[in-house]
Amino acid sequence: MDESMHKLVAMVMLLVLPSGMLAPSQAQAPAPSNVYDLIIIGSGMAGLGAAKRAKELGVAKILILEARDRIGGRTITQPLNITLPPNSPAPAAIDLGAAWIHRISGARGFNPMAKLANDSGSGYVTTTEAGLSFDPKGVEDTDQWDKTYEDMLARWEVYYGKYLNGNPKDTDSLQTVYDK
Repeated sequence: MDESMHKLVAMVMLLVLPSGMLAPSQAQAPAPSNVYDLIIIGSGMAGLGAAKRAKELGVAKILILEARDRIGGRTITQPLNITLPPNSPAPAAIDLGAAWIHRISGARGFNPMAKLANDSGSGYVTTTEAGLSFDPKGVEDTDQWDKTYEDMLARWEVYYGKYLNGNPKDTDSLQTVYDK
């Protein structure tokens, strides 16, 4: 490991681990089996992506620390205990956190996030763009619900268009968009 990598790892250790957390013997000379070229905090998509890139760059010994009992960070899908109609676009589940990897494949090729999800064992479920929606009991929403949703979406697109035409600023609020 080159000198700059040593400094980076030392800086990360100093920022992450208060000195009181290390026993004196650990702070002075860690055992050779506990020496890593890179320590990554978190096994979410960013952590897994960083580890993958580090491996590609030749970093030999990487440790990924994760507080949870699973990988994926904020990406988690929970199955629901309901039965959906046969025409449902996806299994009965709800995403809690990061929900979509858009355009798994397309003109530019395979989305690298989908590959990362597969390589990490997380995987993904392909859904259709049928626009079907269901209530909490798995019953397909009514035509009235669909019309209400489509009306709301159309109005939002008008407001958003006005916002974009008014030279938006990063500090604009939703009220600003509505007022334009």
